[in-house]
Amino acid sequence: MGELQARLPASRTRLFTSGRRLGWVFRDPRSLAVPFTEPEPVPRPVPDQLFQRRQDAEVWRGKQVGRALKLFGTPSLALLLMGGCTVAVGGGGPVAAGLIGLAALVGLPGLLLVLVSGRRKRVASRAVQEAQHFHADEHERAHVGWLRRRAEHQRAQAAWVARADEWGSAQARVARRLDVFGGGLWGWEALLTVHGASSLAGQPVLVVDLSGERVCVELAALAHSAGVAVHSEVLPAQLAESCLCDGLDAGQLVDAIVESMHAPEGAPGASRADRSMDHRILSALAAALGGEVTMARLAEGVRVLLDEAPALTRLSAGEHQRIAHDLFSEEYRRQVRPALTRIESFLHPLEALGAGRTRSGPAPLTCVVVEGSGRGPGLELLTDLIVQWLTHRISTPTGHVPAVIVAGADELARRHLERLSDVCERRGVPLTLLFRHLREASLEMIGGGAVAFMRLGNHEEATRAADFIGRRHTFVLSTLTRTLGGNETHTTTDSSGHSDTDGTSTSLNDSYNFTDRLFNRFTYSGLSASAGASRSVTRNWSSALSFADGTNWSDAAARQRVYEYAVEPTTLQGLPDYALLLAEHVFGQGVQVTPVDCNPAIITLPRVSIDPLPDAAEAVQAGEPQTTGGERGGRQLQRRGE
Repeated sequence: MGELQARLPASRTRLFTSGRRLGWVFRDPRSLAVPFTEPEPVPRPVPDQLFQRRQDAEVWRGKQVGRALKLFGTPSLALLLMGGCTVAVGGGGPVAAGLIGLAALVGLPGLLLVLVSGRRKRVASRAVQEAQHFHADEHERAHVGWLRRRAEHQRAQAAWVARADEWGSAQARVARRLDVFGGGLWGWEALLTVHGASSLAGQPVLVVDLSGERVCVELAALAHSAGVAVHSEVLPAQLAESCLCDGLDAGQLVDAIVESMHAPEGAPGASRADRSMDHRILSALAAALGGEVTMARLAEGVRVLLDEAPALTRLSAGEHQRIAHDLFSEEYRRQVRPALTRIESFLHPLEALGAGRTRSGPAPLTCVVVEGSGRGPGLELLTDLIVQWLTHRISTPTGHVPAVIVAGADELARRHLERLSDVCERRGVPLTLLFRHLREASLEMIGGGAVAFMRLGNHEEATRAADFIGRRHTFVLSTLTRTLGGNETHTTTDSSGHSDTDGTSTSLNDSYNFTDRLFNRFTYSGLSASAGASRSVTRNWSSALSFADGTNWSDAAARQRVYEYAVEPTTLQGLPDYALLLAEHVFGQGVQVTPVDCNPAIITLPRVSIDPLPDAAEAVQAGEPQTTGGERGGRQLQRRGE
């Protein structure tokens, strides 16, 4: 243990701060950095009236130029032509000069009108250009200011992220009882160190180590290096110096022995009768021993009843006389001899319990370690006796009520665990139970308080843990369909036709004219005949070509609502040594699963808080003062620009 103390850094003394933490939760401060939400400034547009004014000036100039040409240009040009002709014909003179001067006089108003309209257009165009330059300069200044505020915001957020804590303390919502299932010895050792050290900051701690591997040694060494008094005993090697009988009167010791003897059994009638008989025998024997009742004296008293005490080493002559002749009749002793044999076999391995104990005050940290190469009857009885002693100690009101941590609670009977849990609940004693497996007694105990899971290698145990954590409805990608297709069609049609038609027609016309019916005379007009023939030939031919080409492509994804594990069993099977999942059922919010790292070395890292990390909204407010000013200034500048 001295070498372990030498390896402990001084910074680990920070573990001794109140909070009953299980470890630490990591959160990347960069995920809480507030983005710069001020929009990038955009150039302010030139007012539409300036463009409209320039357009109106262009239209007005065009009209004025046309009007000047029509009203003044044409007459002036005519006068100039007349003056030119006069010069050509007459060789110049006053008339030609007058015509030229008159042409200039007539064209001057038109020229002035053109100049005025041009100036108006230039003024309107210059106003548009000046507005564009002004808005461009304004946008450049606003953009420079925006870039400066964004850089300041990013620097402020980077400075805040650099100062923010990355690790925060993990604490259970239910403070009274914690059940931890699974894990290995290294994980248990780390969890006991972190959890036990934080519990020591508020009250004494009593650790019962039933793992057989001394997983509490790091906690004891850390407490010793921090100046905390530690009482540690390893059983059965230090059975004589054990404190398991401290504070127990005769009746409580008898109850503890009887419950320990019958712990593996349930409550059938036969075992209840045996338990009642054993309790009567030991109670009568304790009464015969007077005020001093120890394991050794009880064992020797049972041997006296069995007539197997060769010499009196722990009993006086009077006590021997009362036990051998006055306690029970010979007939009763003969009938209960099997019970006496059973009691003596249980008491024999524990005769030295507390024999060399020197009374001392309670230590802030008490570690009771049970170790052995096998789980024989003696160790099982000793384990159950420890739980009975622990239950009686919690039940007895004292000034210092310790927090209880039991590592390896799988070795205890369910009814003893339930009684211990009930006693701790009534007395307000924090209780932490560490189970290696999730089966039998541990499966029946789950749910009595806060629950944490470490690595569960067995698939059945991992499935039970996943069932306890529960299921939830989620939307998952169920179908992903991608289709790529195309079609191409060519159609060619040729048709031709031919028809011949022949026709012949003949007509005959014969006329008679009767002039006298009485004498049957008539007149014959004549006979006409005609004949004709016709022939027609028709031919037709047609050709058609059609072409069609098409391509289709689709990418479709479908989501489906499923009801599945909040934590998959395979996740529980693959947890690292120092990782645990704290599962808490919160009313109205379902199951809350928090990943926790219980490595004690995390306390030596920078940016580790001994308090839980604040909520995301509260953490964001820590960096908001730098952000709010920049955004407010940007919004004010934007309003001024508008």
